[in-house]
Amino acid sequence: MKVLIATMFLLLFYVLPCSADKISSAFGLSLGEVFNLSSVIGKYEPGGATRYKFSSTNPYRSFNEYYVMVTPVTHVIYSISSNGTLGSESKCKKEQAVITEILKAKYAEDCIKDIRYPMFMQEGIFDQGDRVVFSYCAGEVLEIVYEDRELKKQAVTEEANVRMKNENTSGL
Repeated sequence: MKVLIATMFLLLFYVLPCSADKISSAFGLSLGEVFNLSSVIGKYEPGGATRYKFSSTNPYRSFNEYYVMVTPVTHVIYSISSNGTLGSESKCKKEQAVITEILKAKYAEDCIKDIRYPMFMQEGIFDQGDRVVFSYCAGEVLEIVYEDRELKKQAVTEEANVRMKNENTSGL
């Protein structure tokens, strides 16, 4: 009986959603909204993925560059990110810790997943199923990313459909 009660308690603990504001927007844009490509002020294409630079209507002091990633056909925002150079890795880590505390208050501490990737040492990962927020320091540069996983999958599907329509894919 004790094992049954303990098992039920653990299931409830892991199944209940975190009690927090929903991850929806950052820096004046919202995940899931259609992005107006005429507002692009720059373009960055790391590894073939296009990040569009935009001018934030709601900036934060630690960041000076703002980017979105959109689905290739419908231009729906699936990622909003920002970065800033803070002068040193130690200053970056300190600012990252402060921002994590701010996000804890907004998204609730019970939404934090303690997942770390050694390459970037991601910190304070707030995970709400399809949507996630995380930050990392790459040397003196602090980056924060808001992402919708389902819309990211939609972006891959749209890209595949475009290629199947416009390119010879018979060699695959």
